[in-house]
Amino acid sequence: VVCPAMLREKWKMELSNRFGVSAQIVDASELLSYLQEVKLNPQSSFALIVSMQGVRPSNRWDDDDQPSKTSTAQLARFLKDSELDDPLVDLVIIDEAHYLRNQATKTHLFGVLLRPVSLSMVMLSATPIQLKSTDLFNLLNLLDEDAFPYEGSFDTVLRMNEPVVRLRDRILAGQVDLDEFKK
Repeated sequence: VVCPAMLREKWKMELSNRFGVSAQIVDASELLSYLQEVKLNPQSSFALIVSMQGVRPSNRWDDDDQPSKTSTAQLARFLKDSELDDPLVDLVIIDEAHYLRNQATKTHLFGVLLRPVSLSMVMLSATPIQLKSTDLFNLLNLLDEDAFPYEGSFDTVLRMNEPVVRLRDRILAGQVDLDEFKK
């Protein structure tokens, strides 16, 4: 689970109480150790919780001339180097996923690094926000780059679906009778 730092304890309690899953709260260096172990022993199992703030790649994490030696940089390099290997993680849950909507952030970059090493990814957010289509595209592209490769094609899909969305809204508001619906 990747979540804001203030939600780590809540996630630990909820996983235990609701699902019987014993999860550990870890930092970037501990996460790196678990992932390195999985690479050596693919049958390893774990449930981990990390804070978004604590795992974002540091500056110069990918600088070959002067690479950063921070644990977040080491984690980022490990994830990047593992992107073509078998997935290291069965499921990644990203809570408060709207924090990843901006491609220019280190939090989004961490999501990009996690995607190829994860078999499945789920994004959650209960925060009512107004996403621009670019923000929504960034999140969908992060979840499934193959289905949402280009922002231009995403905008076309949105425009093509506008009549169906308008009809749905009118139906829900009780403004459409059967004859109008058929038309």
